[in-house]
Amino acid sequence: MIIGWGLLNNSIENQVLQFSRDKVDYFKQEKLIPENAKVGLALQLCLDTDFQGNGIIQKVYSYLETLTNDRFDVIEASVRKNNPAGIAITQNLRFETILEDNIRIYKIKKTNNTTTNKAKVELKFGDQWIVIRKGEIGDEIELFELNKKWLDINSDDNSKGFLTSLYQPEDYKIIIESNDIVVAELI
Repeated sequence: MIIGWGLLNNSIENQVLQFSRDKVDYFKQEKLIPENAKVGLALQLCLDTDFQGNGIIQKVYSYLETLTNDRFDVIEASVRKNNPAGIAITQNLRFETILEDNIRIYKIKKTNNTTTNKAKVELKFGDQWIVIRKGEIGDEIELFELNKKWLDINSDDNSKGFLTSLYQPEDYKIIIESNDIVVAELI
């Protein structure tokens, strides 16, 4: 059972992500990030509420970074100011704030240029195991269902950024095929 994910949105085309692309262009123009930097767009981290607060999301991010940093120099994230959990996670992950507006805090983190050959990371969680691994074709339905569950739980709270949008299974399939997603799976 998939309980969470970490993904970059470089392979999806929509208005929200065009906004991220435009922001990155602005950051480069203003020399907030190097002009030639390859940027992993719009980091998204999600973890089922039953598993939050146990360091799992940090492990998900770490694994995502090591799997993608041969393609990206910088990871970009924006967090709504009314999302204290998102702000805390990006601070914990050592993201640097480069700009704020009335709604969002824009953050970046330089990748550490280390790679991994590990096919997965295993974590003990109580008497169960959680495996963090690359997303695979076949995961898209579970990812869609978890995204839908998250939106249902947070239907009155638009502070969760991109999780105000329901990604379709086809979107997840594109992200999986681009190797821009890792999943946390309870086994």
